Formats: sequence, C-alpha cells, structure tokens
Amino acid sequence: MKPHDDLFREMVSDPVAQRDMVRICLPDLVAQIDLDAVTAVDATFTGGKQADLLLSMRERGDGDRRGREHLVYMLVEHKSYHDPLVAVQLYRYLGAIWQQQWIHVESEVRGPLPVIHPVVIYHGLAPWTAPLTLTGLHGTGDSDRVPDDDTPYITDLVYRLMDLRTIQPERLRIATRTLAYLITFRHVFRRLEQPAARRLVETLGTLPIGAQTRIRLFQYLLFNMPDENTKMLVTELEEREYTMEGGEAIMTVAQELRRQGEEKGRKDGREEGREEATHDVACRMLEKGATVDFVVETTGLTAEQVVALRRTTRNP
Repeated sequence: MKPHDDLFREMVSDPVAQRDMVRICLPDLVAQIDLDAVTAVDATFTGGKQADLLLSMRERGDGDRRGREHLVYMLVEHKSYHDPLVAVQLYRYLGAIWQQQWIHVESEVRGPLPVIHPVVIYHGLAPWTAPLTLTGLHGTGDSDRVPDDDTPYITDLVYRLMDLRTIQPERLRIATRTLAYLITFRHVFRRLEQPAARRLVETLGTLPIGAQTRIRLFQYLLFNMPDENTKMLVTELEEREYTMEGGEAIMTVAQELRRQGEEKGRKDGREEGREEATHDVACRMLEKGATVDFVVETTGLTAEQVVALRRTTRNP
C-alpha cells in the first residue's frame, strides 16, 4: 500500500472521521441522514485501491420505519496528475458494489438497490480537469455535450469532487483529528515558502491530536514532500520549543524522523531498483504485443500502472 493510501485508511478508521467525510462530501444530504449510523463497508471486491472507502448510511426514519439506505463510495486520488477516465473507473466500481449487494441479500427480502454517491477526493499537484460526468467523456471538439438525439439512450454518472487544493480544511467544521489529517494531505505535494512551512509546523505542533498521531503526520510529510520542503520542515521542527504529550520535545522527534528518513532512503533505493526492473519487463512485454491483463497478471503491477507504461512506450 502506498504511503498516501496508508494514511487515508488510518484517518477513516475512526468513525468520527467517517462522519466528517460525509459532512464534507455530501453537505446537501446531511440533514436527512442519521450520521450516528454511518458505518464502513468492505469494498475490496471492487478491485479498487485499498485506500478507497465505502460507507453505508440511512435516511432518518419515522417511528419503526427504517429510512432508505445510501452508500457513499470515495475514490482517493493522490497523484500529481489524474486519469481523465476516472468516471469510467467509478462506473465499473459502482456496478460491482450493486452486484455484491444483490448477491448477498436473500431474494425474498431484497429491496431496491441502494443509492450510491460517488465521490473523488483529490490532493494532487495539478488542477483537476477531468469531466465530472460520464457523458462529459462523449463530447467531441469544443463541446462536452452529448448530441440531443442520443441523450435518452445514454446512462450518465455524476461524481462529486473534493479537491483539497481548493478547499481550506481549517474552515471546515470537523473533528480536530480529521482536520489534522486533511491539512497534512493538502500540503504534502505543495511547494512551500518558509513562512508557510512555519505555519504548518505551528498548526500540527499545537493541535490536540496526541503524540503518536502528530509524529505520524510529520513523518508522512517529511518522507513524501519535495526535498526543499523537507529541509525547511526539519529546520522549523528543530527550532521549535513546543513539547509533545509526555514532555517529549519536538526537536527530539525531528531527530528521530531524520534517522528514520535515512533508513528509509536506503530501503527505498533497494525497492526502487526492483520496481525499475519490473517496469522494464512490463514495457518489453507491451512492445511485443502483450495485453494489459496479461502484463498485470505476470508482473503484479496494477492496471493503471500498466496503462501508463503503455502510453510511455507508444510516445517515447
């Protein structure tokens, strides 16, 4: 699991954070949803990334009557670029979720399929430019409209976009722990000037989130930020006189993170060599006409990685 996926799963393992994500991503539905009953559902069968999140929630019912079930599928995009076919990817995942829901319910108690709200959470570097609808991909030339004659026969999908590049987590009314994670995601790919690095350290250094969570977030930033940001962040950490819970100085944490970073650098060097060799094999297979599915099965790469490599081999 990639470090970004790992941190997202860590954040949403908390039921409070799950409710926060519903509040942020579906503000128009919050009033009719029983937030106390929001629960996570296993979505690994979709074939999506391990970081993706599937939540189940229900409308508020009257008396003994249970409200209609809603599912929220959250696709997390961390990359500095995005796949323009993300709507197709979501369409495939939603079909798998509905099919799984139908299979696992006894035929005599099956009701209508639950409503699914697809959401894309993005914190990459480049602006999001992919269409937010499936029909937006049918457009040609300067128009993203489907010809009127075809409209009645085309199924559409519309997803919500939560872009942390444009959303300021500090202004969201959410739990402190969720806020700390979102601030971290927002800044990890951004190039920071010294004042911004100082504010980031001050914010994460003073939020009441617990020592281990604080260390974890600083660790994630230092291991995944651009090098120039890492140097600024370490400098700010070493200059701070804040103390962590239990009297542990942030300077000590910075030194520990520096040590871990050196160890990680040695380990990443070995892993990078293995990954480069795997990519080289995959490229040679694609050049010889192997299908994407065959390359995925043979190398262990994801379909998205293989498709990206295929674009590279076709456009050297």
